[in-house]
Amino acid sequence: MKLKPPDLSPFLYIVALLAAALVVHGCAASGPPVPLGQSYRAAIAGQVLNPEGPLDRTPVVSTPGSVAEGIFQTYRESFEGEDDLATPLDGLLLEP
Repeated sequence: MKLKPPDLSPFLYIVALLAAALVVHGCAASGPPVPLGQSYRAAIAGQVLNPEGPLDRTPVVSTPGSVAEGIFQTYRESFEGEDDLATPLDGLLLEP
């Protein structure tokens, strides 16, 4: 006795074919990821505006060290007194 393959209507055949195509398309490689974040774009734009920029070895003009230290100290002091805040794991730990 020979078994007959199931009789698929044309609609089911098309649906199965589309499903297979979607699976194959989903598994296909799309190429390497391209890092196009804001800092990447800014670096590229800076090199386009000044292609010789990486060769310039003069120091960058920035905030003086004493001012930066004061800003950092103020930032650290803003966190004082926050030790009583709940940690994210407080509700997950079981007390003995």
